[in-house]
Parts: sequence; structure tokens; C-alpha cells
Amino acid sequence: MAKRRRELLQSDKKALQKASSEAVDLTIGRLHRYFSGKRWLSKNNRYIKNTINAIKRDKKNSKVNYAHVADYIAASCSLHCSDGWAFLGRAIDSHARGNVGAARHFAYYAELRAAMSLLATEGVGVFSRQHFLVEAPRGSQLLNLHMGTHDFAWLCLVYWSGLERCARLLKNIIRPGGVPFGDWFESFRRASVRQIGRKWLSHWGLDLKRFSQDHDARNEASYRPSRMVSSPGMGTDGTCDFLRGFWMLHDPSGFSRFEVLDRHLLRVSLKQASVASGLDPVANVAEYGRQIDATVERLNPGGLSQDDWKKFLTWRIEPELPALLVHADGETDVGDPAHHLGVIARATLLLRVATGAAAHSLSEADVARSDIEFWWRHIGEGAGIWEHGAHPVEFTDLWADVAEALGDIASWLSSTPGPTPYTFMRDRARSIIVLSTCERILLWGLGI
Repeated sequence: MAKRRRELLQSDKKALQKASSEAVDLTIGRLHRYFSGKRWLSKNNRYIKNTINAIKRDKKNSKVNYAHVADYIAASCSLHCSDGWAFLGRAIDSHARGNVGAARHFAYYAELRAAMSLLATEGVGVFSRQHFLVEAPRGSQLLNLHMGTHDFAWLCLVYWSGLERCARLLKNIIRPGGVPFGDWFESFRRASVRQIGRKWLSHWGLDLKRFSQDHDARNEASYRPSRMVSSPGMGTDGTCDFLRGFWMLHDPSGFSRFEVLDRHLLRVSLKQASVASGLDPVANVAEYGRQIDATVERLNPGGLSQDDWKKFLTWRIEPELPALLVHADGETDVGDPAHHLGVIARATLLLRVATGAAAHSLSEADVARSDIEFWWRHIGEGAGIWEHGAHPVEFTDLWADVAEALGDIASWLSSTPGPTPYTFMRDRARSIIVLSTCERILLWGLGI
């Protein structure tokens, strides 16, 4: 048996450099012709069904239709992202019900789909053990490597995260206060977005590495009984605290659809960049404050007053790191009772980037909300977010249901002595369902 490869060769990296996000955007633009028929792809696309087997068959017979593969990869940018948020919703629901094994399982696959979506926007298609890249509009080529989905997705994500093209994407799609991430770092002058991006993505895809390189861990997470060994739960209060923290970071009001989350990512990144450059914000509070003040005054971000921006970025208001970011940084063992929260957190952050990348691709391809109504209506109605034909005028209006559910649970907790998982499910089932529909984050996150 051939030895399993666990790294990309220089020849692989050289080939991957040919992948083109611009070619993907142009290919998405060519998919317009199918939208009127309520389809992402042509009915004649060879890979629309039984994808992996069809590719294997055509590869064996030297009949791969590379234009059809390119179309498939282009369409998959948004579709993988959609599936990722759906998986995350199932993870949130499992968390609410105390099923940490299922929560971990679903969150891992949300993370994997986020990586596959992000790579697709960059022109890399992940297809089991045969992988393609898009190098020209409707033009793809087969990569000369034989590596499984989990290994390949992880290694490609890490390699791509260190490239300047990753930094360019992050600079554009993350916009705290309406200011591009790149402008924040250019003004702060302490580190590059490229350094930050590499650290982010290599850590947020950590579970892909763990589960690709440790089959025992993946099997334990996905195939072994989750309650073989009894462990203490979080309690209903702890369960609800995580739900509230998760959703408050996704309030879509503000200058971007991820304004709250992006603001916290900015604050953490500026602090890390400062430490890396030799200025400790704790030991040199005054100097760090002066640099933050100067940055805010130069950029004049929106959403908060300049004074509140300065206080926020110097940790004088909201001084606690959100629980989601705390869990994302954790590296607990699979058997740890809170392990699933770390996987959920990392999947969430990777999906945030993937959603920004997918939104950018749709925008570059001039895809309007009405063009893909057939798709998003199916998502909203299928997930029970709205009744048939009763979709919202703006997807940000979907936040109202979340706000109501969060208020409902908070009121219930304050008036219910000794809440238990049973009473939580009995009394607040509807609110739990609402807070498990992460598809709504996809819809407002795409900005369509």
C-alpha cells in the first residue's frame, strides 16, 4: 500500500498558484444563463448528479469535461457555504439539547464545508481523491495528486492562508465600522494582514488538521457512542449563555452584516499585532492608547463615536473577550465536555470568512438577489424561517425573530427557579428552533 501523503509538494503548490479567483467570478457570471430556469448549472452538466463517481468514470476514460467542472466549482462557492451554515445550525440545536457528540459532529462538517467554500472562491475544487483548479473562465485542470478530502482541504487552507491573495481578500471583506481591514492595519502600522490571516485560518481550521491526521479522533467524534463515559453537562444556564453570546455576535445591524464580530476580531488582532511588534499593550498602556487614538482619528469609523471606538479598542468598554473567541482559541481534547464549543466557534469564524468571500464573488459576477431567488427562497422556506411566499423585504429583518427568541429565553431564565434541560425544551422549544436556524446568517451575510 502506498504511503499516505500528509503534505503538499512544491509541485502541488506551484500548480495551486494557477488557481484564479477572478476566473471563478467570471465563471459565476456565465451561470446567469441558467438562473432563469431556476438552476445553478445546465441540465446537461455531467457532474450535477453522482459527482464523484461521474468524475472517476470520466477520468478513467479520459473524457473529463473541464468546463462543466469549472461551472460546478463556481456554483459551489455559495452552495458549500449554505450547507456549512445549515450544519452549524444543527450543531447549535444539538448543543441546546445537550447532545455534545452530535454538536461536535455537525460543527466539524460545518468547518469542512466552510473551507471547501472558501477554496472554491479561490478556484480550488475538492472532490474526494481527485481535485481541480479553475485557471480561466470555464477552464479547469486536474491536480496531479491523490489525497482525501480532509487532508487536502486542510493542507490547501494552510497554504492559501500564507499567500498575499488571502490577505487581499481579508483586507476587503472585513470592514469594522465600514473601514476595510487593510486600512486599519495600514494606519496602525504594527503588522500585516497577511500575518494575521495566516494565524487566523490555520487555527480556525484546526479541527480539519486534527481529524485529517488523527482518524481515531475523527472516529471518536463521528462514529463512537457519545455517552459511553458520563461527564458533567454545562447546565441550562451555561447552555443559554453560549447561545446568547453566539447570536449577539451576529446582529446584522451596522456597516457590515458581521459588524459586531468583525469589531471584536479587529480589537484582538490589533492587540496581537502590537505584542508581536514589541509594544505590549498592558505594560505600555499610554503608548498603545496614543496609537489607537491616532488610528481612530485618521480613519473615523462609523457605528460608534470616536470616543467609544477608542475605549473599545483599548479594552476599556466590553473588556471581556466574547466566549465564542475564547472557545475558538481553546485546544481541548475530544473527551472534554466543552470540546464541541471550540469546534462550533472555529466553524463559525471560518464560515464568516467563507461568507464574505462568497458574497464578494457574487458581487463581482453581478449576481443580484432576484437572479437567485429560486435558491434562497428554497433555503428560507425549507428551514422554516418564513412561510411560503412570505419572504422578508430585507434579510436583515430576520434578526427580529432572533431578538425575540433571545429575549424570551432571558425572561424565562429570570423567572424560572432551577431550570433543567427538560423544562427548557418543554417551555422554550420555539425559541430554540429559531436560534438553530443559522441559515438566516448566510442570507443576510451574503448581502443580497
